[in-house]
Amino acid sequence: MKPKVIVFDFWNTLVYDPSVEKNTQIARLLGFNDKLEFWKHLDKHYMHTSLTFYDIVKEIMEKRNLPEGILDEVKNLWEECKEHVGIFPDAVKTLERLKEKYKLALLSNTTKDESEETLNRFGLKKYFDYIIYSSDVGLSKPDPEIFKLVLKRFKMKPEEFVMIGDTLKLDIVPARMLGMKAILIDSRGRYPEYKGEDWYIASLKELKL
Repeated sequence: MKPKVIVFDFWNTLVYDPSVEKNTQIARLLGFNDKLEFWKHLDKHYMHTSLTFYDIVKEIMEKRNLPEGILDEVKNLWEECKEHVGIFPDAVKTLERLKEKYKLALLSNTTKDESEETLNRFGLKKYFDYIIYSSDVGLSKPDPEIFKLVLKRFKMKPEEFVMIGDTLKLDIVPARMLGMKAILIDSRGRYPEYKGEDWYIASLKELKL
């Protein structure tokens, strides 16, 4: 069955944040060992809530009894991070091409305020027929229920959907479990063992749809 709806992950699929050093500084200010530990904590505890990034930071600070002055440091670093957010070279061209043939949806584990700002900055919002932020719906990937929201919205069979994302656990596995097709975009080179598979691409330029 031919696909009718293409569902995109957002971060590290269409856009990226290269500010590893500044993200690491934020993580350590808040008592985490590194960026990875910090973002895993956010995914687990906050991405299904409606809290803004700064609300989340304040809550973490309160729970860890951190000094109030840290908030200003985090804010400055976070604003610098946002300035360095980039869009992958073929993102706009890919969305323009696919928009002519398919319905497009965005499904992201993120807070709405931060991602909306990035979507608008790069003019991407106009390409999507439906957008789901985990913070809006109280669910986050890999929970199959958040994928089911997309299925319900378009009222089509799972096999008529293609999920495109950069994480096996969050994007590819749950989509396949529901019967959706899925394509892994390995933008960060984390899955070299799957290179050569027909569901693996290294960049949007390689997407054949």
